[in-house]
Amino acid sequence: MERDLTNQIMWSDIATAYEKAVVRTSFYDELMKKLAGQLKDCKKILDLGCGVGYLINELMREDPARKVTGVDANEYMLEIARKNVIESRFQKNVTLVHGDAVTFEYHEKYDAVVSSNLLFNLKTPYAFLDNAFHNLKPGGRFVLTSVRNNPDLGLEIRSMKEEFKADGRFDELEKYANIAEEVNSRFLEEMKTFDNDEIARVLTDFIGFRKVVSNQCGYLDQNFIVTAIKPEKDEEIIYKIANEEERTQAYNLRYHILHDRYEFISPNDKKIEKTSHDDHAIHFVAIDTAINKVVGCLFYLEYDEKIGFPAESEIDIKYFLNKHSKLATPGRWYVLPAYRHRGIGKKLFELYFKTCFKSEVTGTVFCINPENKGFFDKLGARKAGTLKNKYSKF
Repeated sequence: MERDLTNQIMWSDIATAYEKAVVRTSFYDELMKKLAGQLKDCKKILDLGCGVGYLINELMREDPARKVTGVDANEYMLEIARKNVIESRFQKNVTLVHGDAVTFEYHEKYDAVVSSNLLFNLKTPYAFLDNAFHNLKPGGRFVLTSVRNNPDLGLEIRSMKEEFKADGRFDELEKYANIAEEVNSRFLEEMKTFDNDEIARVLTDFIGFRKVVSNQCGYLDQNFIVTAIKPEKDEEIIYKIANEEERTQAYNLRYHILHDRYEFISPNDKKIEKTSHDDHAIHFVAIDTAINKVVGCLFYLEYDEKIGFPAESEIDIKYFLNKHSKLATPGRWYVLPAYRHRGIGKKLFELYFKTCFKSEVTGTVFCINPENKGFFDKLGARKAGTLKNKYSKF
């Protein structure tokens, strides 16, 4: 979901300013070419937050046979994109969708997902990154560019106006440059920015990408381009008791996911919220042994009588998601309630693990009570093994 800048500035004006001014600069053209260069061998591409379609046209010029889907929540931007695609005669292999980049899901997976300068404009950036991962084929490529920490957005506007003056277009385009400047000033007040090393860590340690293969500057030293690869197959997972550093990572990630997806707690990146139950729990983290990175987590909520699983022989995740849509969402992130002073229970653990394997969940973090530690030790919980092999030990 994108932030709302309506009232004083109409979205139609923003879309026009973007198309008339921003995409006509040499530095923006350079950025699009850099992004396209990361996608040379990709035949089926999803552009999340496609805007006016400039990148789509660049991708299609390089390879007219490839298939590209563009998604944008701004109808005015999408209408301009549609016009640009038709004028370029690429409409046969291009699909444009009015939709939310955070929740968009197609019935097929993509060779690559790309997103240009959308992340900082989202209320739920972590959920967006998770959705990009979800839309990729195994081994697929994610190319992301976004504004860096502490950007000088005025530099972009100054550079834009200098270019327009140099080639005699200033009188024609000054109005649109001024609208872009006003939009930038509003975004700066509430945008969520990352530096490139931070976003690379989030993608590999928490979202589940196998590795980052490119990490570079975008344009004017104001944004970054990061390219990450999704694992080609289920990785070997090791389960172990978390040390303090890993416990902190678990708290951080739980905080962001819960806030992003469900808005349970007020945003405060400087403080990690802990419940009283946290002090009585042991955390297990799932780590890809090949790269020694956290590849997935399962978050818990303190037990509430209103939250529970059906008392059947197998936990039905779809039932849980449908019944508690505010607590969980389809994908790789699941929330498992822990009974106060009882942990998750041996039977529940067995049943949940079986369902995890069937649902291709690649990793989990469990909350258990100390008295159940011996049960996990007997299962070899700190030894390497795949999800399938782990379940076969029951």
